[in-house]
Amino acid sequence: GINDYQVRVGSEISRITIEAVADEETTQITGTGEYDLKVGMNKYVIESTSKEGQTRSYTVTVIRESSKNVYLKKLEIKNGQMKEEFEKEKGLYEVEIRNDINELEMEIEPEDANASYKVIGNENLIAGETIVRIRVESSDKTAAKTYTLKVEKEGKNNNYLKEIRIDGEQ
Repeated sequence: GINDYQVRVGSEISRITIEAVADEETTQITGTGEYDLKVGMNKYVIESTSKEGQTRSYTVTVIRESSKNVYLKKLEIKNGQMKEEFEKEKGLYEVEIRNDINELEMEIEPEDANASYKVIGNENLIAGETIVRIRVESSDKTAAKTYTLKVEKEGKNNNYLKEIRIDGEQ
């Protein structure tokens, strides 16, 4: 109806301010102020009450669009060496680790705080090449990107003898 208002905002808008001005100075207004937006539909009711006590309600619906952002802002390997600098569009990286490391310690941060990510294959890393994947999913679950890490683990650099045996006869 005439007392219903709707507005769409982009995913980057996370907070709004609702203001209302009454026709009469003596009218009391409630429901205005600052509000945090969740992704999707957000409903707010503004009420105006005349000095005689009559109340009228106005519904404001704010639709916050979801993000399709699947990029990482940060990907750092704490216990290994990335051969190239991180760039969000690039999907493949080579990483070198020592032979005593069995799992990558990573600092991962999506550009969109509401996006989710999952690390796949980052356990019991063996000598040689292992693939570790980071799958980023958009907050609206409609888009995804996979970053692939080719992890090269040093082989054992062991030059110790397991045993020395001397056989002699008399």
